[in-house]
Amino acid sequence: IDWYEVQVGDLLGEGASGRALLAGAVGDMLGRRKVMLISYAWFSVGMGLTAMATTSAAFGWLRFATGLGIGSLVATTAALVAEYAPAGKKNMINAITNGGIPLGSLLAALLAILLMQHIGWRGMFWIGALPIVTLLPLAYFKMPESVVWLASRGRMDEARAMSERTGVPMPEAVLAMPGAKVPAGAGKVGFAGLFS
Repeated sequence: IDWYEVQVGDLLGEGASGRALLAGAVGDMLGRRKVMLISYAWFSVGMGLTAMATTSAAFGWLRFATGLGIGSLVATTAALVAEYAPAGKKNMINAITNGGIPLGSLLAALLAILLMQHIGWRGMFWIGALPIVTLLPLAYFKMPESVVWLASRGRMDEARAMSERTGVPMPEAVLAMPGAKVPAGAGKVGFAGLFS
């Protein structure tokens, strides 16, 4: 691969930015948990495919596609963290969560310094694919769906059960009036939340 032909950072950034803009709307339709699970699988598979790239064009396009999964994961994680963080600590916990992005980049660079000469760039991308066997199964079994999203879909029994299990309060509209529906935009983030 001719590295001078590939603008890796630009391609990854463009993919991440594009998907982050759509993640809120897709999360409103499918649920934040499903979008996160799909994103884990998407970027892990993307990393594995990138490790097998044989041309600079394939490498670039695969980095772009991988960025779609990463951008979606970042945006959806921020929404779920904001919903599940304790009252009064939402900003701090969201800052810590979002601080993990540059910290992860720094750790990846340090890992590359230590391992690149031994495993090469392909090996580094195979390490990037590991979340499909580590984080994805953990998230599948342990990560709850958004209480607000469940309530906004009329799945009140599930929302109440999740609220009791996690300690996240039910949306105010539901608590104020028995049988009340959550406002249309209550569970929406991103562009979808702006126009509801």
